[in-house]
Amino acid sequence: MRNGDIIFIKKLLIFYGEIGESMELNKIIKSAISSALAFSMLGSIYNLDLISVNAAVSTIKGDANGDGVLRASDAAFIAKTLAEASIAGKKINLEDYPNADFNEDGKITAADAASIAKYLANKSLEKCEIKFRFADKSEGISLKMGNENYLDNMSQQDLNYRMQKNDTTLDEYKEYSKAQILEFTAEQKKLISDAIAEIQKQIDSNRYKLPLNEELIFINTTAEDELGSYGYTLQNQIYLSNTLVSKSNSSLLKKIITHEIFHCLTRSNPQFKKDMYKIIGFSVADEEPDFPQNIKENIISNPDVKYDSYATFTINGKKRNCYMVWYLTKPFEKEGDDLLSWSSTVLIPTDNLSEIYYKDDASDFWEVIGKNTEYVTAAEECLAENFAFAILFGKNGIKYNSPEIIWILTYIGALL
Repeated sequence: MRNGDIIFIKKLLIFYGEIGESMELNKIIKSAISSALAFSMLGSIYNLDLISVNAAVSTIKGDANGDGVLRASDAAFIAKTLAEASIAGKKINLEDYPNADFNEDGKITAADAASIAKYLANKSLEKCEIKFRFADKSEGISLKMGNENYLDNMSQQDLNYRMQKNDTTLDEYKEYSKAQILEFTAEQKKLISDAIAEIQKQIDSNRYKLPLNEELIFINTTAEDELGSYGYTLQNQIYLSNTLVSKSNSSLLKKIITHEIFHCLTRSNPQFKKDMYKIIGFSVADEEPDFPQNIKENIISNPDVKYDSYATFTINGKKRNCYMVWYLTKPFEKEGDDLLSWSSTVLIPTDNLSEIYYKDDASDFWEVIGKNTEYVTAAEECLAENFAFAILFGKNGIKYNSPEIIWILTYIGALL
């Protein structure tokens, strides 16, 4: 069996909370793979959505783990239980798991896990549609200025670097930001619409079920007020760089739009965000931490990101839960200072918000977040990149350095 399969199954079980990160799994996984259970977990779970079917806690058929809903975690629970029983030389007692006999053949086998997977896959056929419209310049300015929570919380360093002068005021930045909003041309609208149609085609053909409940609003901008980025989001608003939307950038345009859609999804659906972050081992806190002022002043504002998640990294030989933050390494001094040249990803321990470690201080940094992208200023950006890869290229479309992340996204329906 391939090592990649072991990593995938381990992550699958960790994702559903069936095991801990440190649990020895090789024997369990190999036992599962060697049986018909492999079909259940590596075959039938393909394109499976995490659909919940509400029912009474103790009576729903297929609710093997007893959490009151029927979902893919029940198939994973059956897989784990069967594998453990096989290793111990025992049989699963139907009386102990009365809801696990999903196919009602009087016993609990891999066929029950496969049946649950197939049932949920069939429930996922409802079309997931990207709803969108375009804002004109006037509405775009109004929408941008309506994001007071983001604008009013910019640090002095944020303002200075963006405006390239010391002592920039928020009012100066807002006026500059307004001036960056543009009208879309008819050709640009068509290019964006065509790109979304291609993304929609990928979603439909793979039967992904995303919580796309809000209408997306596209706004044209120079993006000079956001460091010249290709795109960014605020609420359900997607701001695209005017230079990006051109015929020569059609492939990049699709990727950026898909990336930005991810940000809108995590912002509007807290459970989706938690599920996504769990894939790379991050937990989402109830709110952003109250960093000390000297730390806060150097944290770079990103309209797509809340620094409210943490993961376990190994620093100086010790496991530490840390927030991953985009951080300034030098304050603004003069025109020409480039924020991107004077910034880095840092780790701030949850138990000491005054400590700062650079990502290279964590011996397992890349093992934690994966190696599919170097865009790792925050967990949100790393996941948005992986999400775009999964949607546009699938699990085999391109070569991945950390394929298990894409497998989790596509196989178990983390694309909800």
